[in-house]
Amino acid sequence: MQKGQTHPAALVSKSLISDALISLIQESGFRQITITLLCERAQIARRTFYRNFDTVEDVLRYIGNQTIEEFVCDMLRHKGESYPDLLASFFSFWREHNDRFTLFANNDLTHILFEGYIGCLSQLSFLFGSASDSAYPANGYLQAYVAGGLWSVLMYQNAIGKPVSSQELAHIISCNEHAC
Repeated sequence: MQKGQTHPAALVSKSLISDALISLIQESGFRQITITLLCERAQIARRTFYRNFDTVEDVLRYIGNQTIEEFVCDMLRHKGESYPDLLASFFSFWREHNDRFTLFANNDLTHILFEGYIGCLSQLSFLFGSASDSAYPANGYLQAYVAGGLWSVLMYQNAIGKPVSSQELAHIISCNEHAC
């Protein structure tokens, strides 16, 4: 089997490794973590680690990709809702995953989440901008612009540590975009 496998034993190993990495980051920060330390915490052999990942950063990407997959599924459940309701759902998702977002932010690792987030633009065009004419090249730029703005709001809220309700953020943004 290859890395990225979905065999049940591989999924268990990935879960153990991911949980151990999160625990270690919370204790000492990301830069202090070695594969040896990670394997000890996960109580797995190094060969099990290398069967699933090449580096500690790969584990972070795995965790980030899982989070983004959850995000996409959550947003797809809200497709067809009004834009303010979509925005509220967007902010609610990240509020529910604030511990993960903060863990990445406090260790200067949000770029890993952001890569996956930008990668999901085409799946969530209803959230990030008009897709009425997908052949029009500017739509990708519009989606990136809106997605970047929403991400910046998440980063800003995390940085100032004063959470605003999801509904209030949705109202602020949708009113500014649609001239309430």
